[in-house]
Amino acid sequence: MKTSIEKITFEAMGCHMLAAIDLDPERGSRLLRQVPRWFAEWEACLSRFRPESELSRLNDANGQPTRVSRTLWRVLRAAQSAAIESDGRVV
Repeated sequence: MKTSIEKITFEAMGCHMLAAIDLDPERGSRLLRQVPRWFAEWEACLSRFRPESELSRLNDANGQPTRVSRTLWRVLRAAQSAAIESDGRVV
């Protein structure tokens, strides 16, 4: 199977983004077309700069129990693990 590096550029999170993948052209192109949508979904959930984001709503909950998405839960768990494993150097 012949592969080639497929690339896509787009804007997300206030940055110019470049995604590249080395797969067969048909599969690579199909996957790359999804990347901007993934970033848009992550930004809508995780942005601390958007008042309507899930993270902002969680911050505004002032410690009240709040249901969160799987995406936000996974990010929070990864951040907690990083803080523990780095003895608080990463928070």
